[in-house]
Amino acid sequence: MKLVTAEQMRTLDRTAINKIGIPGIVLMENAAHGVYEIIASRAVPLAGKKACIVCGRGNNGGDGFALARILLNAGAKPVVVLAADPGKVSGDARINFDICRKLNIPVKVVADEKQLPALRAALRSADLVVDALLGTGLAGAVKPFFKKIIDIINTNKTTVYAVDVPSGVIVNTGQVLNAAVRADHTITFGAPKIGLFVYPGAEFAGQVYIADIGIPTHLIENLKTITHLTSPFYMSAHVLKRRADAHKGACGKVLAIGGSMGMSGAVCLAGSSALRTGAGLVRLAVPETIADVVEKKFTEGVTLPQPDVDGALSELCLDDLKEKITQAHAVILGPGMGVRGPARKVVEQVLIAARVPVVVDADALNCLAALKSLGFLKKLKAPVILTPHPGEMARLLKSSTEAVQADRLGAARAFAKKHKVTLVLKGAYSIIASPEGIVYVNPTGNAGMATAGSGDVLSGVIGALAAEGLDAFAAAVCGAYIHGQAGDTAAQQRGERSVTAGSISAALTLVMKKLEGERRAK
Repeated sequence: MKLVTAEQMRTLDRTAINKIGIPGIVLMENAAHGVYEIIASRAVPLAGKKACIVCGRGNNGGDGFALARILLNAGAKPVVVLAADPGKVSGDARINFDICRKLNIPVKVVADEKQLPALRAALRSADLVVDALLGTGLAGAVKPFFKKIIDIINTNKTTVYAVDVPSGVIVNTGQVLNAAVRADHTITFGAPKIGLFVYPGAEFAGQVYIADIGIPTHLIENLKTITHLTSPFYMSAHVLKRRADAHKGACGKVLAIGGSMGMSGAVCLAGSSALRTGAGLVRLAVPETIADVVEKKFTEGVTLPQPDVDGALSELCLDDLKEKITQAHAVILGPGMGVRGPARKVVEQVLIAARVPVVVDADALNCLAALKSLGFLKKLKAPVILTPHPGEMARLLKSSTEAVQADRLGAARAFAKKHKVTLVLKGAYSIIASPEGIVYVNPTGNAGMATAGSGDVLSGVIGALAAEGLDAFAAAVCGAYIHGQAGDTAAQQRGERSVTAGSISAALTLVMKKLEGERRAK
């Protein structure tokens, strides 16, 4: 599903109005009805309920004015709070504003700080609040006066419905620079906006609904975008159907390199998750010190003991690893391997030697971050998939976790393009960026997946898909989606608080079974 920028949405609107001939006020009316339908389905019964609609002077406010009339007709009691001089309301918004006045819908003008008590009074008596203040035009910080309005809305405990986008969320990035309305529900128009599905913006959007306002479908279909929301259609187009005459070699051979004293579970989780996703054969290259433990844990794969130093892989393993890489269709590098000097050398040399996709996870990411330069990444012969969480991403960028989280989309896209890698920035609504700057946002998963080992499961899933034949970017997009679905399944089975990496890995079997069933149904 395409995620659009503010500029792209404005282009769609202008095309619908100027080239197709759909009047702007018709689009505004349809938008207001779209918001009304969601409110009517949630605020039951609607008749008699008091609605405080906070409006700006632009088209977002115009949607709010039109909504006030529709709510009045449905038996609700709307009150409009206009955060502007009424004389500055113009165009289609003015038409709907004047209708509100003629219908005697109460309008409270709050155009400066002295009038803010009127907003507080309207909010105190409201059963629901509608944010129609700023819309999609915001590109920077919220102005001080509007910030005060937003802060007042957020201190209110009433359910909030945002029109198109919560005021304060920057549509193109999901950034929130100084304030944003914390909505329970956001009804967006025509096409989903980037900022509603990228944190921190997604946190402020609540439940997102997409309302059809009459923009011709072909305009949206023909729109070229570089940001997308992963959908089941993407999955069905990319996850391969297994041939009837398949053998283990044809289903993908995965080599996982990692493990150290006290960290044998990580590499085993990655290996078992790769098998549950469909890999035909998984080999684990681990330090000799833990090989016996790994062999007992990982009975369905092959254990490859390697020379070690103090329980971690040493540089003496490199010749054997380089040979083993030639026998694999994909490599998983890093789970539990540690970050001491020899590990850094192993990571660097494995990446240079590889000619098949390499999933770089966990300690391997921190080994990369410790190198003086990452310039060698763009020169590698193998497709590389990095899977950092925000802290690891910050170390790779020599930045802070706060800076990464403030602009997740920008951080992931810029790094992937600069270093010519596929990057999965993990977290709520994980971001998958290609070397060309294409981004997919992953909608699956839940807070229960914030548990040790979850990332090892993800590396196994992506490694299996890459080994089976998906290109690196598609493997990462599909892997994040499947991993999130497994987390959702585990949460349904045991509750979010009790989700473990093992339960996510075990749930992969149900997710893959469901995918197979959906494929047969077609």
